[in-house]
Parts: sequence; C-alpha cells; structure tokens
Amino acid sequence: MEASPLVMSRQTFIFVGTQARDADLMHLMERTLGGTFAFEEGTDPYIRTGTVAVYVGEHDFDDDDIA
Repeated sequence: MEASPLVMSRQTFIFVGTQARDADLMHLMERTLGGTFAFEEGTDPYIRTGTVAVYVGEHDFDDDDIA
C-alpha cells in the first residue's frame, strides 16, 4: 500500500490590535491587499486575500476561532 502525502493548509492571520477603527488605515489595507473588509456581527472587521486574513481589533486567542 502506498502512503499518501501529508497535505497541510497554510493560513496567515494578522491582528491589528487597535481599539480605533481608523478609516484611512483600513482603506490603505484594502488598497494594498486588493479586497474589502467584511463586517459581521460578533467579529472584528476582517479582510481575506489568498491565505492571509487581517483582523482590525484586539484578538482573544481563547475564542476557538483558530484551530
């Protein structure tokens, strides 16, 4: 029997730990990453592009969002 190769998912999470949601900073990140921020109830604003996710706000690492 032939072993199958291990497949790993690589995702990079970046947390911009700021209380203020500076519109200019968020616009700069959108232009740089080529996307727009998602605003969902119960989560900090975030933008995803490829394997990178950027969250604006402090992150609680005990919330089971990242496994």
